[in-house]
Amino acid sequence: MAGKTHTLSTPAPVVRGDWPLFRGDLRRDGAATNGGSSMLTLAWSYCMGAAILSSPVVSAGVVYIASTNSILAALDARSGRVLWQFRAGGALYSTPSVQNGVVYIGALDGFVYAVDAASGRLRWRSQVDSTGAKIWSSPAVSNGLVIIGVASTLSEKPKIPGEVLAFDAATGARRWRTWSEPGGAPGGGIWSSPAIDVARGMVYVGIGDPDDGAEALDLRDGHVLWHWRSVVRDVADTDVGSGPLLYSDHGGSRASRWAGRTVRCTAWMRKTGMCSGIHTLGIMSSVRQLLLMARSTW
Repeated sequence: MAGKTHTLSTPAPVVRGDWPLFRGDLRRDGAATNGGSSMLTLAWSYCMGAAILSSPVVSAGVVYIASTNSILAALDARSGRVLWQFRAGGALYSTPSVQNGVVYIGALDGFVYAVDAASGRLRWRSQVDSTGAKIWSSPAVSNGLVIIGVASTLSEKPKIPGEVLAFDAATGARRWRTWSEPGGAPGGGIWSSPAIDVARGMVYVGIGDPDDGAEALDLRDGHVLWHWRSVVRDVADTDVGSGPLLYSDHGGSRASRWAGRTVRCTAWMRKTGMCSGIHTLGIMSSVRQLLLMARSTW
């Protein structure tokens, strides 16, 4: 398999803390709490042999990286030395999630993979049973469940039914499924990654056309708790393509934020889905603006 490490610094860098999933934690807040130097230098680099369109994660001193050539690699965080490589059946746009010694990841072949974090050995794989389903979403693991979203190809030709799926983290058996559109009609792709409020037992996702918006599901069985639409019967492909960010404001209220191409409501009360912040955001400025708004609450 392709891959080569180039070491640049001596001595090896100090590894501080873990970053085991997309944006760091189940809230997807992207906030690091362990500090670190403001003057960073390159310690090592590693060539995957193809584009990396997901994020690296770190757990127990190991860096896990996925690439579009279907390779999931584990590297020593201090030296960049390759520990193992695993080849999935499709390109990997999903960011890995590491929990309890297992690396979970979705692939464009429509499978979710569970790989042993120490050895790279496959523990299980489970297929999405919708023909043509693609997994761009990064998994969230909580309460013994692997939660992940499903969408179409980027062209949406054909457009397949969007859904949120929960798999048993130990066995890969499907525990529940929630369609984005009534009856599993085409559309409503989940392009990004779910966030989870563990205390409330709620899962949050952004949804694509035709009824773009945000949705909250019950973690236990996937039933819909609330659904907010930014567009009804969208014909301009204005999907809510970003994942949610969960936070608590200065008053202690729990809220969530999404970015979308033309989303006007960008903050929702987590429990009810009531809109609590209105901003008109363009596609180029939406993520930057949301990060600036959310930063004041950290």
